[in-house]
Amino acid sequence: GFHSYAGEAGYRGDLMTHRVVYNIRLHASETYLSLVETATVDGDDLPTLPWGSSESIRIGQWVMAFGSPLSEDLGNTVTSGIISALHRTSSRLAGLNVFSSFIQTDAAINPGNSGGPLVNLRGELIGLNSAIYSRSGGNQGVGFAIPVDVVRNVTTQLIDDGVVERGFLGVNFGNVSPSLAEALGVPRGSAQITAVTENSPADEAGLEEGDVIVAINGRQLRDFNELRTMIANIRPGEHVSLRINRNGEESVVDVELARRSEFVPDEQNASPAGRDGGESESEDVEALGLSLQSLSEQQIEELRSSDYDVEGGVLVTQIDRGSDAYLEAQLRRGDIITKADRRVVNSRSDFMRVYRDIDAGEAFIVEVLRPARSPDGDTVITKFFTALNKPE
Repeated sequence: GFHSYAGEAGYRGDLMTHRVVYNIRLHASETYLSLVETATVDGDDLPTLPWGSSESIRIGQWVMAFGSPLSEDLGNTVTSGIISALHRTSSRLAGLNVFSSFIQTDAAINPGNSGGPLVNLRGELIGLNSAIYSRSGGNQGVGFAIPVDVVRNVTTQLIDDGVVERGFLGVNFGNVSPSLAEALGVPRGSAQITAVTENSPADEAGLEEGDVIVAINGRQLRDFNELRTMIANIRPGEHVSLRINRNGEESVVDVELARRSEFVPDEQNASPAGRDGGESESEDVEALGLSLQSLSEQQIEELRSSDYDVEGGVLVTQIDRGSDAYLEAQLRRGDIITKADRRVVNSRSDFMRVYRDIDAGEAFIVEVLRPARSPDGDTVITKFFTALNKPE
């Protein structure tokens, strides 16, 4: 079992194995994974878990979760359960780790279990316990773990190089609507490119706005968010094969990934709300439960024809129905944000500049336009104000 705590000199921890407690000095950590970059351990010949493989994990298989739930006094607690689902992604989960999908398990995970191993019945590490969904704050059978392949990628890079470099494709993207998926004949989990970063690998490979990415290295996307998590966990310099659909015609494009750090500033690269291998500024607000994009010229003209003199705005393209933005702020897909924190926002970039200036945990006011159709078919726009809370 492992228990860490903060002190004046940084983080320290206790590792207990075979009833012997070893002191650990943690020198750094990789954000989101609760993984030690380098650790000095006062002990020799420590036993280690063998690596499992994410590809070998199956829904319904038995697993065990280890940790120190609720209290240090309950260290080395073991619970068991099954794998409930794989490749879980959502706006709320992206707030925990924007670079990873999740394993879902019903093995009891409680506060204090984070960072503990999830193992199969052969004792192989298959995940790192990270979070729960709960209305009570305690275990309700919905726990999440970071897959072992993501863990191994991070630890290997930290041990070998001291830093984690993530692949960068250079596209903004969103989901594919049901009608578009049917028209193009693509799976619902595909990702549609909404913008291409200039001089990025995607740009050099000839990818275009409107292209639909169906599969990466032969693996079909189950959810459009997987584009972000899969690219982020492939090392820079490696080639990926993208199966794309352009106006109903499929082709395969080879792309050599760049270093994310070359395109994304360090502070964004290390932020859990920062951009990822999918590189959308909307990922900066994933923790809000929102996906945003700038209004098109046509949409701006439509607003002006309805007597709203605007230079631009930000369209809510997706919203998590379980998020505070939906439940508390009562925002909806199709809403248009024109002001944030009393400042005019004419584009998504404007919104992001305002959002980054707001302290975590603080609320800010947004001005919203909501278009709707009247019984006679005219567009009626309602203006209202609401408040969003920036997650801590």
